[in-house]
Amino acid sequence: MKPLATILLALALALPGTLQGSDPTIVAQVVLHEDGRRTEHVRNPEARTIEAFTRDTAGVLVKRELFRLRSDGQPAQCHIYDGSGNLLFRALYRYDEHGRKLEEASYNRAGRMVRRVIYRYDEQGRPLQPIAQNIPDPSGSAPIIAPVAPQLTPEGLVAQPQPESGRGN
Repeated sequence: MKPLATILLALALALPGTLQGSDPTIVAQVVLHEDGRRTEHVRNPEARTIEAFTRDTAGVLVKRELFRLRSDGQPAQCHIYDGSGNLLFRALYRYDEHGRKLEEASYNRAGRMVRRVIYRYDEQGRPLQPIAQNIPDPSGSAPIIAPVAPQLTPEGLVAQPQPESGRGN
């Protein structure tokens, strides 16, 4: 179960801090992880994609992510594959008329939704803490628990949750 939770967490954390939203002239970036893994992000502006390749300490490909981007550069969908090229998960993203993310729905290879993240905003359009829903397997397997990605400020700092003054949500 741990690898599955790690992959779901990757869906939630995949784009913040990567090429998405940064200088469009940058087409590649490498992230060196504390455990020795490395993730290479490659942007293809013509195809509107970002591919991420994660390799273990020996350089073996362990995960490949393919993000298909909307015309505004935001992700429309993501496919996550294991190192052998087998599809593990698929994520679809929905946005409102202002381009704000409303929902991220993650599906397993059988097409069953396994996780849903709902993004909310206050009256001024500032993001509130997202709501993550892990969908239990109808077969009775334990649900996968993965934390929600932190909200970041434009400076890249972790944003403090905004109080929902007077709301009963």
